[in-house]
Amino acid sequence: MTKIYTGKKIAMFTDAHGLLEPVEAALDDMKKRGITDIYSLGDNIGDGPDSLAVIRLLQNSGVKNIAGNAEEYITLGLKPFASYIFKNDRYKSVLKTRSQLDEDAIRFIATFPHSYELVIGGKKIGLCHFGNDVRIDFNERSTWSYQRHFDFSATGKRYDSDASKQFEYTASPEQIEKIKELGTGKSALSSENRGFVSAYKDPMFPTGVPGVGKKLEVFADVFQGHVHFKLEDPTKNTNFHTLRAIGIAYRKDPINTASYVILSEYVDSETGEKGFDTEEILVEFDREKMVSKILKINGPNSRIAAFTSMSDDEKKGKLR
Repeated sequence: MTKIYTGKKIAMFTDAHGLLEPVEAALDDMKKRGITDIYSLGDNIGDGPDSLAVIRLLQNSGVKNIAGNAEEYITLGLKPFASYIFKNDRYKSVLKTRSQLDEDAIRFIATFPHSYELVIGGKKIGLCHFGNDVRIDFNERSTWSYQRHFDFSATGKRYDSDASKQFEYTASPEQIEKIKELGTGKSALSSENRGFVSAYKDPMFPTGVPGVGKKLEVFADVFQGHVHFKLEDPTKNTNFHTLRAIGIAYRKDPINTASYVILSEYVDSETGEKGFDTEEILVEFDREKMVSKILKINGPNSRIAAFTSMSDDEKKGKLR
């Protein structure tokens, strides 16, 4: 195969979680590469020290944003996520994030859709924060149930090759019925059901019918965030790609790099068939500055310190 690249490129990143420096570095690198179509897959805010600054940067950079659960905590409130947030003492972090944001930022966040559908390389792809809609299913089919099926020791062996079967729930008759039941009528008046109301009015991958979204199997590829580390999960119909969080390091990820992905469209010169290449880009960023702000604002024992793989020396102020 001889690939002739058309020049069409899109870039995407995910889960900034209020970490400004990796987002700045990645967006600057994208500009140098001439990339204009940029997507964030959600969770731009939360935990980190710079949620407002990240939102301002996204506004000024023309990034197309998807709402993650961190944004939903702000727009829908805490009640739809009570079983998770209050059980894990997360509400304090959410309230802290809310206090960082001004009304203009909150209005901007409220405009974020819950998915995007694109065509590149002749293939239909879906972008979302997570394959199971976080507004309505944050327990049984949550991140945690997904992660349990994969190998955290990076041996390359899958624990369960059928992990993607959970995504069969998305746009299933059972889900559609539940959205209708809890998102309309008297049930819709309950603050706990705001996620279902939102999903009824604006389904993920909408079909034009209230409460009804597309099955994920209609896409050749689905790109998502939420999990924070990279996973490739191919099925018969759909390739599921989970992106590494832009400024968070797991396993053997180099901790001083921001991570984002570029899709580059090509045409096979022999057959005329289209396709696209997927490439992860790693960009060095000012980690020392980021760590200093985390320690000053969030403290050494915060979730974001753990997420960013801060060493004991860093937590003691002894930067690398």
